[in-house]
Amino acid sequence: MQIRRASSTFIFLLELTMGILIFAIAAGVCLTAFAKTYTLSARSAGMNLAVEKVTGTAELCRAAASFREIEENMEDICGICETSPDQITVYYSEEGVPVEEEDAVYVLETTCTEQDPFLISDIVFRSTEDGEEIYSLQIKKNSGEVG
Repeated sequence: MQIRRASSTFIFLLELTMGILIFAIAAGVCLTAFAKTYTLSARSAGMNLAVEKVTGTAELCRAAASFREIEENMEDICGICETSPDQITVYYSEEGVPVEEEDAVYVLETTCTEQDPFLISDIVFRSTEDGEEIYSLQIKKNSGEVG
Protein backbone atom coordinates (compact mmCIF):
# COMPACT_ATOMS: atom_id res chain seq x y z
CA MET A 1 0.00 0.00 0.00
CA GLN A 2 2.81 2.40 0.78
CA ILE A 3 4.41 1.65 -2.56
CA ARG A 4 1.27 2.87 -4.36
CA ARG A 5 1.23 6.13 -2.40
CA ALA A 6 4.82 6.81 -3.30
CA SER A 7 4.04 5.97 -6.92
CA SER A 8 1.00 8.28 -7.04
CA THR A 9 2.98 11.09 -5.38
CA PHE A 10 5.69 10.68 -8.02
CA ILE A 11 3.11 10.88 -10.82
CA PHE A 12 1.57 14.00 -9.24
CA LEU A 13 4.98 15.70 -9.01
CA LEU A 14 5.79 14.72 -12.59
CA GLU A 15 2.47 16.14 -13.78
CA LEU A 16 3.05 19.36 -11.83
CA THR A 17 6.55 19.71 -13.29
CA MET A 18 5.24 19.20 -16.83
CA GLY A 19 2.59 21.90 -16.27
CA ILE A 20 5.22 24.35 -15.06
CA LEU A 21 7.42 23.52 -18.05
CA ILE A 22 4.57 24.15 -20.51
CA PHE A 23 3.77 27.50 -18.89
CA ALA A 24 7.46 28.49 -18.97
CA ILE A 25 7.69 27.71 -22.70
CA ALA A 26 4.48 29.68 -23.37
CA ALA A 27 5.84 32.63 -21.37
CA GLY A 28 9.08 32.56 -23.39
CA VAL A 29 7.16 32.61 -26.67
CA CYS A 30 4.99 35.51 -25.46
CA LEU A 31 8.00 37.54 -24.31
CA THR A 32 9.66 37.05 -27.69
CA ALA A 33 6.49 38.22 -29.44
CA PHE A 34 6.23 41.30 -27.19
CA ALA A 35 9.87 42.20 -27.81
CA LYS A 36 9.42 41.94 -31.58
CA THR A 37 6.24 44.04 -31.39
CA TYR A 38 8.08 46.73 -29.41
CA THR A 39 10.88 46.84 -31.98
CA LEU A 40 8.42 47.11 -34.88
CA SER A 41 6.50 49.85 -33.06
CA ALA A 42 9.66 51.91 -32.46
CA ARG A 43 10.71 51.45 -36.08
CA SER A 44 7.28 52.50 -37.31
CA ALA A 45 7.35 55.63 -35.13
CA GLY A 46 10.76 56.54 -36.60
CA MET A 47 9.46 56.01 -40.13
CA ASN A 48 6.38 58.18 -39.49
CA LEU A 49 8.58 60.95 -38.09
CA ALA A 50 10.92 60.66 -41.08
CA VAL A 51 8.08 60.96 -43.60
CA GLU A 52 6.65 63.95 -41.74
CA LYS A 53 9.95 65.85 -41.57
CA VAL A 54 11.10 65.00 -45.11
CA THR A 55 7.79 65.95 -46.73
CA GLY A 56 7.70 69.20 -44.75
CA THR A 57 11.21 70.03 -45.93
CA ALA A 58 10.24 69.07 -49.49
CA GLU A 59 7.40 71.61 -49.38
CA LEU A 60 9.87 74.27 -48.25
CA CYS A 61 12.15 73.36 -51.17
CA ARG A 62 9.29 73.53 -53.66
CA ALA A 63 8.24 76.96 -52.39
CA ALA A 64 11.74 78.44 -52.40
CA ALA A 65 13.46 80.05 -55.35
CA SER A 66 17.02 79.48 -54.12
CA PHE A 67 19.11 77.59 -51.59
CA ARG A 68 19.41 80.75 -49.49
CA GLU A 69 15.61 80.98 -49.23
CA ILE A 70 15.40 77.32 -48.17
CA GLU A 71 18.06 78.00 -45.54
CA GLU A 72 16.17 81.04 -44.17
CA ASN A 73 12.88 79.11 -44.02
CA MET A 74 14.51 76.16 -42.22
CA GLU A 75 16.08 78.51 -39.67
CA ASP A 76 12.71 80.18 -39.06
CA ILE A 77 10.92 76.87 -38.56
CA CYS A 78 13.54 74.81 -36.73
CA GLY A 79 15.57 77.45 -34.97
CA ILE A 80 18.50 75.06 -34.56
CA CYS A 81 20.20 74.07 -37.81
CA GLU A 82 23.70 73.86 -39.18
CA THR A 83 24.44 75.18 -42.61
CA SER A 84 27.25 74.87 -45.10
CA PRO A 85 27.46 76.27 -48.65
CA ASP A 86 25.22 73.55 -50.08
CA GLN A 87 23.78 71.61 -47.11
CA ILE A 88 21.39 72.22 -44.22
CA THR A 89 21.50 69.82 -41.26
CA VAL A 90 18.85 69.63 -38.54
CA TYR A 91 19.07 67.27 -35.55
CA TYR A 92 15.92 65.85 -33.95
CA SER A 93 15.05 64.13 -30.69
CA GLU A 94 12.99 60.94 -30.57
CA GLU A 95 9.85 63.10 -30.28
CA GLY A 96 10.73 65.09 -33.43
CA VAL A 97 11.83 68.28 -31.67
CA PRO A 98 14.91 70.07 -33.07
CA VAL A 99 17.86 69.66 -30.66
CA GLU A 100 21.62 70.07 -30.53
CA GLU A 101 23.79 67.39 -32.14
CA GLU A 102 24.75 65.77 -28.80
CA ASP A 103 21.10 65.09 -27.89
CA ALA A 104 19.99 63.94 -31.33
CA VAL A 105 18.46 60.61 -32.24
CA TYR A 106 17.78 61.54 -35.88
CA VAL A 107 19.37 63.86 -38.42
CA LEU A 108 17.78 65.52 -41.47
CA GLU A 109 20.21 66.54 -44.22
CA THR A 110 19.11 68.71 -47.11
CA THR A 111 21.64 69.10 -49.92
CA CYS A 112 20.90 71.52 -52.76
CA THR A 113 22.57 71.83 -56.13
CA GLU A 114 21.73 74.21 -58.95
CA GLN A 115 21.78 72.88 -62.49
CA ASP A 116 20.27 75.47 -64.81
CA PRO A 117 17.32 75.77 -64.87
CA PHE A 118 16.78 73.32 -61.98
CA LEU A 119 17.22 73.52 -58.23
CA ILE A 120 17.75 69.93 -57.04
CA SER A 121 17.26 69.14 -53.35
CA ASP A 122 18.23 65.78 -51.87
CA ILE A 123 16.59 65.29 -48.47
CA VAL A 124 17.75 62.40 -46.26
CA PHE A 125 16.49 61.46 -42.79
CA ARG A 126 18.70 59.03 -40.90
CA SER A 127 19.36 57.62 -37.46
CA THR A 128 22.36 59.08 -35.61
CA GLU A 129 22.94 55.80 -33.78
CA ASP A 130 23.89 53.68 -36.77
CA GLY A 131 23.64 56.14 -39.66
CA GLU A 132 20.92 54.03 -41.28
CA GLU A 133 18.87 55.94 -43.85
CA ILE A 134 15.21 55.86 -42.82
CA TYR A 135 13.67 57.92 -45.61
CA SER A 136 14.93 60.05 -48.51
CA LEU A 137 13.46 62.15 -51.26
CA GLN A 138 14.79 64.13 -54.21
CA ILE A 139 13.05 67.32 -55.31
CA LYS A 140 13.78 68.76 -58.74
CA LYS A 141 12.30 72.21 -59.20
CA ASN A 142 12.41 74.26 -62.38
CA SER A 143 13.42 77.75 -61.36
CA GLY A 144 12.31 79.15 -64.70
CA GLU A 145 15.61 80.95 -65.19
CA VAL A 146 18.09 79.77 -67.78
CA GLY A 147 21.65 80.88 -67.01
